[in-house]
Amino acid sequence: MRWLRAHAAEYRLDPGRFAVGGTSAGGHLAAMVGTTGHVRELVGGAIQENPKKVARANPITYVTAEAPPFLVVHGDRDPIVPHHQSEILVDALREAGVPVIFYTVVGGGHGQFDDPKAPELTKEFLARHLRPPR
Repeated sequence: MRWLRAHAAEYRLDPGRFAVGGTSAGGHLAAMVGTTGHVRELVGGAIQENPKKVARANPITYVTAEAPPFLVVHGDRDPIVPHHQSEILVDALREAGVPVIFYTVVGGGHGQFDDPKAPELTKEFLARHLRPPR
């Protein structure tokens, strides 16, 4: 993201109109991009051996009022990442005053949802937050 913003003029991009999204690990990375814009370093090492460093890999650690708007979509039957993890992130974002939409896919597993509401919300979210200024 920093590289894109630094080269925006060169590629005729609007540096204020980027979006990041993903499922599973991509969703985690998108959350990290959205919350760590002010952070210069991150972590490496085994989770069990580095509990303080692990906090550095958690987007909640970096939530501030300056974070961009978030759309969080999570299945309530996700066997890999508990639904509650998204609830915690959403609560932290809301507490910081960040605009956030949280949608639970009822019966949804781990990403790749069949729920037609998820792509509708994504389209509406992007239109609302990335629409060019008038």
